Amino acid sequence: CITHGHMDHLAGLSYYLSQRSFQGMKAGTVLLPSELERPVDDLLRAWRNVERQGTPYQLIGMQAGQTYPVRKDFTIRALQTHHGGSSLGYSLISVREKLRQEFFGKTGPELVELKKQGVDIQYRIEVPQVTFLGDTAAGPVFDLPEVREAQILITEVTFFEASHKSRAKAGRHLHVDQFLEILPSLKNQHIVLIHVSRRTGIRKAIRILRKRAGEAAMRNIHFLMDFDEATSGGDVEDAGPPREDAPE
Repeated sequence: CITHGHMDHLAGLSYYLSQRSFQGMKAGTVLLPSELERPVDDLLRAWRNVERQGTPYQLIGMQAGQTYPVRKDFTIRALQTHHGGSSLGYSLISVREKLRQEFFGKTGPELVELKKQGVDIQYRIEVPQVTFLGDTAAGPVFDLPEVREAQILITEVTFFEASHKSRAKAGRHLHVDQFLEILPSLKNQHIVLIHVSRRTGIRKAIRILRKRAGEAAMRNIHFLMDFDEATSGGDVEDAGPPREDAPE
């Protein structure tokens, strides 16, 4: 599921598809914003020529609100995010059929007969399991039930320092101030934060969020790449901060 066309989210796609083919797996199916379908196809065709092999793949262009049925009991829904241009999030949804209450107590053969008669004895419920937003600013996407009620929500919070608010606005990323406003409405069992700016680093970001959100809120908030054995600075951070004009 490709969220948008920035290189840090897209550049590994051709390698992923090539490795599937190399290992004898079936062709990869790639969901992506419909506006990116043709240019991404051009990129993958170019890699076919470079590698001189016909790596197979299937691109599925998606619009916000559209669903892609993976199985009868599992679907993926695209969500409109707020990163500028074509950007989508995705919710992985468990689809379940439940017996309508008025048919409780009916025997198996009776239910079969009702179905033969065309009686709708079941209703459909959707349970969002994992929702992944990719890069996004604050906005209506955080009001969607697929976001608020997913068992696991994976969302960016790029900036944590007060002096970085202007960077968040310019890059259409989430600042911790906005995340803290959104947090009380989220009902997720676990929230995984991604895309932390290297100008801050994960360790400092954790300290800032713990101080502002409180220990109780931190029990179900996790930072991607927060390894137990990591040093206080982190290997990348020890090399020094990025240039001031470096993109996020």
